[in-house]
Amino acid sequence: MMVKTNNHIEDSPVKGDKHKKKVIFFMLAIVIALFVSQKVYVFKITSSTMSPSLKSGQLVVAVKKKEIKQGDLIAFWHGNKLLVKRVIAGPGDKVEIDMKGNVSVNDKKINESYIHKKSLGKSDISMPHNIDKDHWFCMGDNRQLSIDSRTSMVSDVSKNQIEGTIILRIWPLNKFRIIQ
Repeated sequence: MMVKTNNHIEDSPVKGDKHKKKVIFFMLAIVIALFVSQKVYVFKITSSTMSPSLKSGQLVVAVKKKEIKQGDLIAFWHGNKLLVKRVIAGPGDKVEIDMKGNVSVNDKKINESYIHKKSLGKSDISMPHNIDKDHWFCMGDNRQLSIDSRTSMVSDVSKNQIEGTIILRIWPLNKFRIIQ
C-alpha cells in the first residue's frame, strides 16, 4: 500500500551541479569526438574585431574543412598571428565596397545581418577587387576596427594560410553554441 504525502521538494544545489556536470561532459564529448574525427583547434578570441559575433575572451573550436563558403568564420595565419574573419567572397569573385560600407559580391549587394554598423573602414585596395584562385576575401564583423582583406597589409587569404572554420563557441558556457 502506497501513502501519498504532500511534501514540497525544492531544487537543491546538488541537482543544479548535476546539470552543469552533464553539460560540461556533453561539451567535452563533442570536442573529443571532433579531435578523433578530424584536425581540430581550440583557441581564445583576443580582440573585438569580430564583435558582435565573437567577443574577446571567448573560446572557439575550428576544424579543417574541404569547402569554405561565403559567411564562414575562418581562422588563418597572418605572419605569426592567428586571425579570425568572415569569408565575404571566394576564388574568382569580384568584391566592391562603397563609401557607406555596403558590400557587393559579383554585382549583388550581400545581406550582412551579423554586423553592428556598416563602414568602409581601413581600406587601401582599389575597387572593384577580383579574388585569385585559392584565395578568399575576408572581413571582420566590427568593420570600423578590423584590419582585413580591405588592406594590402592583410590582403586576400590563401588556402595555405587557413587553419580551419569556426564551428563552436565553447566558452563562456552560457554562450555555448554552434557557429553557422
